[in-house]
Amino acid sequence: MSTSHIQSLCQHLLEATRLNQLLLHRIQELELEIYQARLASAPVYTQDTLQPLLSARSSTPVIRPAGARHKRTETPQQLFLKNITDNKVYTVGIEPQNDRGLLHDFFEDIRKWAIHYAIDLDGEELTHCSTMKDLVAITGDKSDIQHLLADREMRHDVVSALIIRDIVFHAIGEGSMFNSKHRDGELCREIVSNFAMLSHEDHGAKHQLCVRQAALYEDMYVEHSHHEWRTKQANERTKVLLNTLSPFLRRSINADGEHSLSELYVKAYRIGFRLRSHAVKWQIIFPVAGMKLDLNRMVNRTLNLAGDPMTTWKELTKDPDKYFVRFAITPTMTKSDFSAGYEVKEVVHSSLVHVGRQNVSSLRKDIRITPRENGRKH
Repeated sequence: MSTSHIQSLCQHLLEATRLNQLLLHRIQELELEIYQARLASAPVYTQDTLQPLLSARSSTPVIRPAGARHKRTETPQQLFLKNITDNKVYTVGIEPQNDRGLLHDFFEDIRKWAIHYAIDLDGEELTHCSTMKDLVAITGDKSDIQHLLADREMRHDVVSALIIRDIVFHAIGEGSMFNSKHRDGELCREIVSNFAMLSHEDHGAKHQLCVRQAALYEDMYVEHSHHEWRTKQANERTKVLLNTLSPFLRRSINADGEHSLSELYVKAYRIGFRLRSHAVKWQIIFPVAGMKLDLNRMVNRTLNLAGDPMTTWKELTKDPDKYFVRFAITPTMTKSDFSAGYEVKEVVHSSLVHVGRQNVSSLRKDIRITPRENGRKH
């Protein structure tokens, strides 16, 4: 082959490489634009965006293979390039899903699981379930529990609330590593205790503790046994949780049902580590049954309390003090950053709650009250 032919071939190869780089760059730009558009419209629990579930919307949980990646918390795969290279290639420049959208999607996945696997209850089963200590703990003595469980949507949300509390306690909350018996659980609890002892204005010391916590969680995460520990904990907690929930569930949960719940537990551990991978303070609190409705930190889930969602929303915003929390499905989650020398606090996730009118314990009676009757003593 002559020198001129070799030079020509090299020029063609260089041009092909340049065009390929331009193509890949454009693909990344388009994906980033799509991601940003989705991020801007990410569903958030607010009074304006929360809508009733459409009957056509699937409630079947997504079942992933045991080795599948949790794509919503990591950089997404570039599937187009994977087909070409036969390797997993991850998109450059696209950040993980933001905290608000991640938490919303996660709690919604739990609700979908509950909707799919919870069963109807007969009279004897309603009586038995209404005395469960875990259920009594989240509803207090403010609501007629049997009336709650007799309503299918309420029953699904009760199951969701029980699952979420267990998952937060063991995988996401401040004491989760101690509660899950991680070998560094005592160190995690020590940081939480030290933080609680600081004065309100001691922002510098608070930031240093947040930095220390982030470093500790990073060390825990990179341990070679971390993934094995996480999977083992998720499987064990799932079995315990299924036993607790057994009165509400199908008589025999199939392997897919157990696996999908354990996957949710694994994702919860991932979220718990992610939240503390930065030098910020997370506060996770479930509203207590009986407390007044606070629309700054809560979102109503009893959409048809006043007949329809719009009327209900108007009634609640007009006079929220007339309503109380029957039970909370999800917690209120706030994030505080002290790095600037003062606290910058943000409500990242507002608690999703079922509400009722003050002094009305019966759900059946509550939903029969028209807006005009609201405010009378019952």
